[in-house]
Amino acid sequence: MTPKWRDRQALADHFADHGHELEAITIEDFEASALDTIRVGKQFTYTDRGSGRQHIGYYDRATGRFTGTSSSGRRIFTHFRPSSGEDYVRRLPNQTYDT
Repeated sequence: MTPKWRDRQALADHFADHGHELEAITIEDFEASALDTIRVGKQFTYTDRGSGRQHIGYYDRATGRFTGTSSSGRRIFTHFRPSSGEDYVRRLPNQTYDT
C-alpha cells in the first residue's frame, strides 16, 4: 500500500508551502520526496499537535526530511525539512523516535 495525500489540492498546498525547502521543482518531485522519506526514514509515532491524534512520522537524518502520516500509514499529512532538524522530531509530543 502506497500512502496518498488527502487529495490533489492538499498535495499542491503543501508543495506551495514546502517545495522550495526540498528543492522540488514539480509537485511530482515533492510527492516522490515524501514517499522516499517514508521508505528510508526512521519510523516512529507521535501525537499531532493540531488534532491530538496519533500519527506515524518518518525522519531521514541524511536529508533532514520529515513526513507525517495517519496512524494507519495510508494518508500523508505533511512533508517538509524542519529548520531545527532532528530536534524538531525530538520535541514532538509523545514521540517514540528516541526509543
